[in-house]
Amino acid sequence: MDSENAAPRLLEFQRLIPDSVGIAMRAADPADFLGWVRERLLKYAAPDSPLHGDSNLERAMAFAWARAVWNGLAHCGPARDGPVNPEGVKHKPMPEPGPNDPCPCGSGKRFHECCLPIPLMPPLTQDVLWPYVLANITPGERDELLASSRIPRGALIEFAAHLLDMRRSAEVIAALEPKLAAPERYHDEDTAILLHLLCEAYDISPEGARRKLKLLRETTGRAPRSPLRSEAWQRLATIYMDRGDSDGAWSAFRNAQYDNPQADEICVLEVELLVAGRRIDEAKQRAREWATTLASHGVPEDDPRIEFLMRMSVNPLDPVTYKVQGAGGRLRDWLLRVAERKPVRHRLIPTATPARFVLAAPPELLDIQRLWHDVFPLAKPFSAQDQPFGGDRVWEPAIELQWCDFLHANPQAFDSLDILDDLATAVGRHSQAQAPWVDALLLSPVLARSAELVEATCREAGELVLPWSIEENRPALRGLFRLFQQQLGGGNRAAAMATANRLLQLNPADDHLVGSALEHLSHS
Repeated sequence: MDSENAAPRLLEFQRLIPDSVGIAMRAADPADFLGWVRERLLKYAAPDSPLHGDSNLERAMAFAWARAVWNGLAHCGPARDGPVNPEGVKHKPMPEPGPNDPCPCGSGKRFHECCLPIPLMPPLTQDVLWPYVLANITPGERDELLASSRIPRGALIEFAAHLLDMRRSAEVIAALEPKLAAPERYHDEDTAILLHLLCEAYDISPEGARRKLKLLRETTGRAPRSPLRSEAWQRLATIYMDRGDSDGAWSAFRNAQYDNPQADEICVLEVELLVAGRRIDEAKQRAREWATTLASHGVPEDDPRIEFLMRMSVNPLDPVTYKVQGAGGRLRDWLLRVAERKPVRHRLIPTATPARFVLAAPPELLDIQRLWHDVFPLAKPFSAQDQPFGGDRVWEPAIELQWCDFLHANPQAFDSLDILDDLATAVGRHSQAQAPWVDALLLSPVLARSAELVEATCREAGELVLPWSIEENRPALRGLFRLFQQQLGGGNRAAAMATANRLLQLNPADDHLVGSALEHLSHS
């Protein structure tokens, strides 16, 4: 949840607000809470805060902050309408001291001689407090409040985003589904944001794909022209794009644009659809046009949309630029997370034939690989083929979530030639496997890592052969062959020839028949 930035050099509000609300809701009375703030405030001071070394300012700030939080809670939700502390006592506003009363800051002076002249810090608003209130009440109280209309939409948005950050998708779904049950009545910008958050929760829920599709279709069928219906059409466009349904994706995009031409992500969606359709030059042109349009409407240069569009106008396939949506998104996120891992050497185990070896995983990866095969649904390809038989469900949302969750929990999977081999197979099954962005953002890092691991293991071993007939060698050799195909298809002739030569050195039997292709390249 966002923090208040009123005094960024004084306090680290991102930590202070949630802790303060939690303590205040359990405090016996205002004095109890004020005591906590006075004791702990310096722990939340920014490193360069003037609070360090100024005890008078520290005491004044403690009183001002305690009053702002406490009085804000006195007008917020359960604090106003029901019990909030262990004794069941409702919050009442912090009493205002009289001019001659001892100053609550603890200075020992009278109030009019100390903190009275200091400008009041206004109570924290309900939009700021509500997300933290919801996080600090019992599930029963929360359910009752969520079922009511007392929670401001802005606060509900913040709370749902907070739950999503913690991957508590079931709670987000339970909280937001009722809020989207009447799209013909509620369809404004805030409701569109709630739909966006609910879809994000569905995306990380094992059974979310079916419910998401049903909700989006109901919303587009029942809502009038509105920001909500536009958001639903945008989401459907992404789903159709993931399925390789170009006509359906463009139809949904045009509906979204009609419903809300000013929607924040319309420009991004159009450029992504163009890239998915291999219309790279058009994507660059539209990115430039959209960036110009947004700038003319006063959108600042550092707006994420303009930054995205400016990069897309130069290179739509730049991995820094493109954020994979839908199928493949979690794989891409994981590849970015593990990209800086150093290569791990595998074992070269001699066979009975001189100079012929088994390329085996290091012992620390064996359990990871075994567990991986328990969750990954695809078998290895037969012989020298690129794809196995069957296994078309690998990108179904619930199945994708299962094996991607394994990857995110096990970054060392990036060190395994066996697992990288399976990932390259999965990418080949993607509905947009031929799209440039899939090649650049999903396949390239997998194949590059596989080749890197092979070289880290074999570079200093002298002349050696990895026979294709030994099953453990196939992930490495298949990875090099796939890399050769990718380089050749991308027009990178020199790199393709180098990879083909390396593959022939390691596998002179040439089970992938790259020798004839290499000869053709050498003479053309």
